[in-house]
Amino acid sequence: YAERVPGRSLDFVLMFVPLEAALVVALRQAPELLEESHRLGVLPVTPSNLLVTLKTIEHLWRTQRQQRNAEAIAERAGRLYDKLVGFVEDLGEVGRRLDQAKAAHERAVGKLSRGRGNLVRQAETLREMGAQSRHQLPHELREDDTLEAEPGAIGQEPTPRSPAHSA
Repeated sequence: YAERVPGRSLDFVLMFVPLEAALVVALRQAPELLEESHRLGVLPVTPSNLLVTLKTIEHLWRTQRQQRNAEAIAERAGRLYDKLVGFVEDLGEVGRRLDQAKAAHERAVGKLSRGRGNLVRQAETLREMGAQSRHQLPHELREDDTLEAEPGAIGQEPTPRSPAHSA
């Protein structure tokens, strides 16, 4: 019995001897009995040391469980940290891509409605010259044309410079 328990290997088993005096007599008769029992993985216990022995075993098992949990926690913490690093890197990439998208959007809006020769101004000039259209560009977009039209643009006379700009 002390050799194996199905599914597990034990370091030792406890053999409870209810009469301590009986164990003392047995050890006097056969002093090798204690050594032989240890070799077989049997630890004789008596009422005077049973509770202390069981508490010691319980403490060792608890310590072993905590050690296994600490190892599992450390492994999981490493995996969590690696995931966090990947997430932070991906978040940085998203930010860079959003910045690129915003810059591309600003360039497209600039071509559409800002600066000299923008598309909205040219289209409005064509409409003002008589191009037939059933729809009109939104007022906000037409007002976004804050710079003067190109001098010499279709149907546009060059805008005279203010006296402050003449040299």
